[in-house]
Amino acid sequence: MEGEINSEETNESFTDTEKWAQEVLERARNRSEKILDTKSPSLEDAPKPIMKGLDEAENNQIESKEEDSFRGSIVTLEDIEGEQIIDPLPTESTLKNSKNDDFFPSVVKRTRKSIVEWTVVLVGAIGLALIIKAFLFQAYYIPSPSMNPTLLEGDRILVNKLSYNLHSVNRGDLVVFSTQEESKSGDDLIKRVIGLPGEFVTVEDGKMEIDRGFLLEPYLPLQTEINPFATPVNCVNRPEETSGCRIPSGHVFVMGDNRNNSRDSRFFGPVPIEDIEGRAFIRIWPLADFKRL
Repeated sequence: MEGEINSEETNESFTDTEKWAQEVLERARNRSEKILDTKSPSLEDAPKPIMKGLDEAENNQIESKEEDSFRGSIVTLEDIEGEQIIDPLPTESTLKNSKNDDFFPSVVKRTRKSIVEWTVVLVGAIGLALIIKAFLFQAYYIPSPSMNPTLLEGDRILVNKLSYNLHSVNRGDLVVFSTQEESKSGDDLIKRVIGLPGEFVTVEDGKMEIDRGFLLEPYLPLQTEINPFATPVNCVNRPEETSGCRIPSGHVFVMGDNRNNSRDSRFFGPVPIEDIEGRAFIRIWPLADFKRL
């Protein structure tokens, strides 16, 4: 009785996992003993029976069946833990294709995204430039020496197109305007405003007169002499005003600073204010002569 009690206590002290392992080992041991009892000589040393009347192929088939039955009687790790499925390693071609599949879509997406972004930027920049040019500022090139010494041939200026939407034209402003007269430099000209609407402009003693008063012009070189001019077109002179120009309403009288080498209102008459495109306010080129006008 004591022996039985001890065995029961020992079994109770084992965990469930240990009990299961012992049972598996016991079954494997019993099966191995039965196989060894039934086959006294070893499988490797025992001569393999060859049945008469059977050809070599049939004998080989019988031998393979015997080996399979022997293998089936052995307890293996797969019998205990179950068959483990191992995924085959990917081949080099598979890895290459997967890398290409992962790489090329991302490149295409990045390229497409870059194209869209640059298109938006370019369209926005062009649109902004057109808006600025049409309504705010525009750069102009000076093609002739008619504005010497204020502006030299080849200079570049910026013109503010909003100036005269905010205030009236002032005497001394450098204005860019379009003229109906044919000119080598094109339709747009730049000149200085000398006379305002309703004023009488003339030359006396080589100096400009506005309503019988001399005009101070600090932007001209000293001792500059101006030649008298006949009454141009579109002036509204009174009968006694035989030379010079009385400026009609809505017009200004403009002249180049190079007074003896400029085709201006002395030839084509006063300029309509509505034809003025803007006021030149800064010289941007050459950089060494960058300044406010």
